[in-house]
Amino acid sequence: MKRLMFLLFVIFCKCCNNAQAQGYVWKTGPWGKCQSTGCGHGGLQNRAVWCIDFEGWTVPNENCNIDDKPPIRRDCFKVCEQHSYLFDWEIGEWNECREKEDSLSENQHAYCGPESVGEQERRVICREKVTNYVDTDSDGIVQDYICKLFSVKPLTSKKCLLPCKQDCIVSTFSDWSECSNPCGNGTQTRIREVIIPAQLTGKSCPSLSELQPCDNTKECPPSHSPSYYLKIGEWSACSVQAIDDMDETPGLPVGQQLREFACVNSNGNLVSLQTCLDQEGMNVPTSYRPCVPPTNCKATQEFSEWKVCPAKSFQEFLQSSTLTRTRAVLKIPMGGGDRCPALQETKTCGGGIQKLETRFIWHVSAWSQCSVTQLLTADELKYLTVSGNLCGGGVRYRDTFCVKQNDTTYAPVENSLCSGGPSPNIVEECNVPCTMNCEVSPWSVWSKCIPTTCPVGTNATSNGIRERKRVILVEPSSDGAKCPDLTESMDCDNGRCFQWDIGKTGSCIPLNTTKLCGVGNKTRTVLCIDNDGNTVSDSACGSYKPQTSLGCWLPCPGDCVLGEWSSWSECSKTCIGKNNRTGSMFRNRSIVAAPSENGSQCPNRRELQQSKPCGLEPCLFFQWVTYSWGSCAVADAASRPIELAEGVCQVGIQERKVECSRLERNKTASEDRCGDFKKPDTTQECTIPCTQDCHVSAYSEFNACPDTCHDTPTRHRYRYILQESKNNGKTCPNNLYDRRLCEVPEHCNEYKWTFGNWDRDCKLPSRKTCGPGLQTRDVVCLKGQEATDIDFCLKYSSEMPVQSKPCDVMCDNECLLTNWGKWGDCTNVCKGIQTRTRRLKGNKKVNVRCKDRSLFPTSDTRPCECDTFSSVSFGNWSQCLLGLQSTIQGSCKVDGTISGLKYRARVCQNQEGQMFPIGRCDLEEDFETMDCSLPCPVNCELSQWTPWSSCSKTVGAGIKTRTRHVVKPDKNGGRPCPPHNENQIIEEVSCYTSPDQFFWKAGPWADCSLQTFEGNGNCGSGTQYRNVRCYSKATPIADTIPTYDNLCSGVPPSSYRQCRIACSDELIVGEWSEWTECPMECKPGNLRTRERAVLRYPSTGKTPSDSMETAACECERYNWIQSDFGACELHPKSICGQGKQSRSLDCISNLGVSVPWSVCQKYNLQQPTDLVKKCTVTCPVDCILSEWSEWTSCSRTCGLQGIMSRSRQKLQEPNEIGQACPTQRFQQKPCPVKPCYKLVVDEWGYCQAENGYCGQGSRKRQVRCTQEHNGAVVKDNKCVTERYFKNNINITAIGFEMFQREQACTVPCPGECQLTEWSKWSPCFIMCINGQPSGSDGIQSRSRASISVMKNCQADEVDARPCQGDTCYTFTWQTGRWYEGDRQVWCQRSDGVNVTGGCLENKKPEEMKQCEPPCTVKNSYCAQNGKCQCKTGLKPFYSTTSGDILRCASPDELITEKPYIRNVKNQTEPDDQKGIFDSIPVWMYPTAGGALLIIIIMLILIYCTCCGKQKKNKQPTLQQKHLELDHSIYWDDTAKRKYMDGVHV
Repeated sequence: MKRLMFLLFVIFCKCCNNAQAQGYVWKTGPWGKCQSTGCGHGGLQNRAVWCIDFEGWTVPNENCNIDDKPPIRRDCFKVCEQHSYLFDWEIGEWNECREKEDSLSENQHAYCGPESVGEQERRVICREKVTNYVDTDSDGIVQDYICKLFSVKPLTSKKCLLPCKQDCIVSTFSDWSECSNPCGNGTQTRIREVIIPAQLTGKSCPSLSELQPCDNTKECPPSHSPSYYLKIGEWSACSVQAIDDMDETPGLPVGQQLREFACVNSNGNLVSLQTCLDQEGMNVPTSYRPCVPPTNCKATQEFSEWKVCPAKSFQEFLQSSTLTRTRAVLKIPMGGGDRCPALQETKTCGGGIQKLETRFIWHVSAWSQCSVTQLLTADELKYLTVSGNLCGGGVRYRDTFCVKQNDTTYAPVENSLCSGGPSPNIVEECNVPCTMNCEVSPWSVWSKCIPTTCPVGTNATSNGIRERKRVILVEPSSDGAKCPDLTESMDCDNGRCFQWDIGKTGSCIPLNTTKLCGVGNKTRTVLCIDNDGNTVSDSACGSYKPQTSLGCWLPCPGDCVLGEWSSWSECSKTCIGKNNRTGSMFRNRSIVAAPSENGSQCPNRRELQQSKPCGLEPCLFFQWVTYSWGSCAVADAASRPIELAEGVCQVGIQERKVECSRLERNKTASEDRCGDFKKPDTTQECTIPCTQDCHVSAYSEFNACPDTCHDTPTRHRYRYILQESKNNGKTCPNNLYDRRLCEVPEHCNEYKWTFGNWDRDCKLPSRKTCGPGLQTRDVVCLKGQEATDIDFCLKYSSEMPVQSKPCDVMCDNECLLTNWGKWGDCTNVCKGIQTRTRRLKGNKKVNVRCKDRSLFPTSDTRPCECDTFSSVSFGNWSQCLLGLQSTIQGSCKVDGTISGLKYRARVCQNQEGQMFPIGRCDLEEDFETMDCSLPCPVNCELSQWTPWSSCSKTVGAGIKTRTRHVVKPDKNGGRPCPPHNENQIIEEVSCYTSPDQFFWKAGPWADCSLQTFEGNGNCGSGTQYRNVRCYSKATPIADTIPTYDNLCSGVPPSSYRQCRIACSDELIVGEWSEWTECPMECKPGNLRTRERAVLRYPSTGKTPSDSMETAACECERYNWIQSDFGACELHPKSICGQGKQSRSLDCISNLGVSVPWSVCQKYNLQQPTDLVKKCTVTCPVDCILSEWSEWTSCSRTCGLQGIMSRSRQKLQEPNEIGQACPTQRFQQKPCPVKPCYKLVVDEWGYCQAENGYCGQGSRKRQVRCTQEHNGAVVKDNKCVTERYFKNNINITAIGFEMFQREQACTVPCPGECQLTEWSKWSPCFIMCINGQPSGSDGIQSRSRASISVMKNCQADEVDARPCQGDTCYTFTWQTGRWYEGDRQVWCQRSDGVNVTGGCLENKKPEEMKQCEPPCTVKNSYCAQNGKCQCKTGLKPFYSTTSGDILRCASPDELITEKPYIRNVKNQTEPDDQKGIFDSIPVWMYPTAGGALLIIIIMLILIYCTCCGKQKKNKQPTLQQKHLELDHSIYWDDTAKRKYMDGVHV
């Protein structure tokens, strides 16, 4: 055994080594692009070359023959843009539709559906127009990348519909016919028709007829005389026999048709014709008749050109709109000639599985200028109080339209083509910059003269400058007026670099300490400071230093005592005017103690007041005045270049006028008058923006002209502005729409028939002198008054008049009458009768037979008919429809509603219910209207804002408020009101008043007015007054100004006080000084002091007890406190957009008192900086809708319930404060009523030969066109769906068949084979995918069944022809109710017709239940629950052991159960059966082993031979195939479970 295994292993390895020893080949890749530095010849191309083995695996190159290696490099021609004329795509034809590999499973081949999709391919190559110019070895074919440089490569493959085989589908059988014999033996037949013939190897049609013997019990009586039948032959073709001596007659020629007769007996054997003629009552029909020679229809072989399919979205593309083309009729069929083939052909635009090769994308124009007024409603614009242009938040718009991808002309197409994705926004919020001109404060006072140089060692006056300043109050915007200079200076000549700073003088200390009066001394601090207030060395101020100790006089008792000097008043003049007068400052002092008689007396009143000059600087009489900047002009080449920003093309110069002006008279002065001041610039650089031309898209395609003959139809095309012009660029065209008149449709021309008179003579066939003949006339087609091709009248005019009519030429023995005369007048209008007459012709008036009025009537009557027309309304009223301008508030009426209309369809019909044009009822419109109204959308209306209130706090942080109220609330979708409380809207902003902004200022005390006198009457008590006012800081630099007292907080200083003029020996003290400052780091225990000086001691030497006061420091702590942010404040000319929110910052003590910021700053508290932040007030964005679309075509092609609709799309969603979209964005109204017509075609009657014989005969049927809704019969042409040849459809084969009312047929004679007449043509069957037609080409069929009982008769006949249709049919299984284990199962077409075939057999529902084990008991069946049951009325009897039914019997039967016997083999019986291996001889074992070994070796060899292929093509196992099938669509769960169990076994 081991040796055997080793041998097998050696054989296996040898096989594999042989497989690997096979050859290797070179493999090449495609040539790469031509690489070159220039265009044309001289480039190089490379490609990859590698070695592969027989399995396709890459191996080292050494395995391949190096001598056979293909080249990897070659010379090439580099193609550039200028070579585009040398190349073009060569496009081949599409090949047939082929199945894609592994695209369909076996089950998918069973039916046609969306899975039966194949692929079509075509060859697309890039070819040189000049062969071998680029590549001498390519036969003109070059690589695709070359052509791709110039255009996109066309598709080389596309999906298509695989042709699926089609089994024959037939109708169900008809009812059984009556018995062929009323007695004796006979047969009954039933037939069925072919609905769809077999195609592409589909199952052929089953037999179309079935016969069965009649169940006749009546025997036929014996017949003693044979029956004979006159067999009528077919009419011959119409022939005209020419006679040489006969002149040609005008008009149509007249020929004749002949037929023959034969006689047959009841057995079908021919006998002498005379036998039939000799029978009693035999009336032989005529054997000839006049005719018009047949003329076959002649039409153009080629159809007219298809119109171009309109571009649509893919969704519309699948809906398959239809195009029509026609061919012209050159000659009409006459005399039974071949009728015309199909004269019009339709096809669908797209549909099925095809896709649009062109892609479409959205394109947008440039944004329009930002506009604020677009946000305002009409009422807001009306009551707008802001003057000038608005700024701030606004909106801007742009156009959005659909274009072809890669179309650089941006020609617009229908927007529906881009419906696959959302369209870009057409509106967005924007900002109009608010122009902010610079605003500055008034000038400050001139500073002191600051010398330009400071010489060392001297402090003499020198030349310098004086300055004044102002600050920016409002920063300018980029387009606003720029700020002027904030500093101004002028020369001066009294400048000093250093000066003495003399401090406050102390109190007077007497030198005589015992006397405490008289001469004394007082001290002061004297420091040398620079102009910045810094202390410097005394030497800098020069050698003279003011004294620090001054002599003084302290009054003695009885002396006059004067008070301290008050502060200096403000200067009476700020500068030296024209008269060189300076200003003055004053101060005064009062008497606080009157002298005694011996004391020193008080000075006079003048000495109590001092003055000093001020305003020593000269006044300003002239200043520079600037005017607005001019326009920006292009600078010359010498101008200084600046860096150009985006949108800036040039640098320019702006100029302005600058004048020196006299201030007091506002007149221009010479420039030297303003020489002390720097002259402002008269020029400045500016930028010139780039010129921007208007850009427009290309025009769209013209829309289709309406197919109407009313008014003057136009077509139009349109374009969009892509970019507006700017900066004197090329302006946009005025007209974006191009309207042109449409060509008049051909069918709108006046085509009409005209005909000549009937021939005077009756034309007879040749060699006939009397009998039936024909009269003819000419028929001509006119366009206006000119003759034209007959084809136009056939297409567009009424039914063609007949060209011939029967007539008679009297024979000698024939009664002949004249033609009927005209109908007479009605005896009673619309209710009476009309009469017409004729008379006998010739000499037959005396013939008795001719006078028989039953045979030859000479009078005819008919009831009078006259139409009475009345209008009838149909359907319900439509919704209330509003026009395009209905959403504008201005269209609202006083009562707050908008006027609209409701529509209802109406028709004009006669008393028979036949519909006529609406004009017959003296109406102009085919609908009636009724006024209606809808509530107007009312926008919220608000009042104007009130002025801002004053700040809620006079000191520190507070709020200001303003309010507005709702004047009119929003209703019915108008622009909503902002949030409000009881119709009031309150807006709050923060405000702040610095505690030092407003302050009390007290003037000097006036003299004390005594009221109580003491002593000598010159002393005593009284009152003293002073002026106290509230002052405000006008600007950060300007002086303080008085203001309203209510603006100052706190308790004002007292404006009067009690005072005393001391008597001669009283102690007099001065005013208290200010409290000393507490330390910054205040701690408990810190003190502050103040003091007052003694002005006069009493004679007693008494000193004051309180010359100094000490108080504890109030250690206050301070914090920065921020208020909440207020409302968003906008620019005064803004209504929304960017604004600012501010909050107040307050320095608050721990006592809750607001103090100036300087206090917190002094304590170095970190000061918050985020006091202002940007904010946005949302701008209202209203809903924007597109314009109304055109009214759609009617939802129904006919009927009374059709609806037309139009809609408008939502282009812009509103935001929460914008106007909502109107609810009415979709409108419907009834269509003009166009009745549906139904062609009612009765079954053909029985075929009848003339006089009841057999052979050639005719059959008739009723064909009538009716209105579906009321059954009224109308003209036949109403049921013609074709657009062209509507009134002459009978010239085509299909049209003739549609309205054919009589048809030739054959009545079989005894013993003849019999075929039924042809069935009517079946409906057109077309291939459909997902319920949508994949095209319009289809097939229809007709059939006739063989119903003969004789042998050797021809079989059933099936005829098929191509057709065009648009109706998709489906076939589904239908089931009946279960009854006793059975039910009916049949196949039904989607229109309700029951058929045989068409439904998938593997999906057929079960017709009979199957039980396991089967129900074998008589009268039992398998019920739906899977158990056997007895039939209705029978009682089951069950086995007591197995539970199975033993018998189904009637209830009155008795049955005894037999013993249940199990089929068990008798254990005593010998076992005759042996096992399989018991009968095999022993010698067979080694023989079988050897054979098994040979089989194993052969299998190994086969494996080695095919091992490579097995690696490449590993096939799934049978079990895998089974597992991959979706059995659930074919079987129920039980069957699937059983099948899968079998697979896994």
